[in-house]
Amino acid sequence: MPNSLCSWPPGTLNETVRGPVGFEDGYAVVVLSETLPAGPKALSECRGQVITDLQKALEEQWLEYLGRHLSVDPRPSGYGRRSKG
Repeated sequence: MPNSLCSWPPGTLNETVRGPVGFEDGYAVVVLSETLPAGPKALSECRGQVITDLQKALEEQWLEYLGRHLSVDPRPSGYGRRSKG
């Protein structure tokens, strides 16, 4: 959603209809059906984001572990050799 939905631009029609709101491909009129108070989401509402964040954290920990415990030679194994052919 574009940032313009957060701060209602000029053109607000009434309390439930907002618009027009500019998007990349054109304009839209937004109809609010419900306003929710700020607060934590249920896991079912944010499960995908939680999994993504966990995977990123685990990957960072794994790369840090590998960096501490393994030495890495940045050259390919055949670097500087000529094949006989």
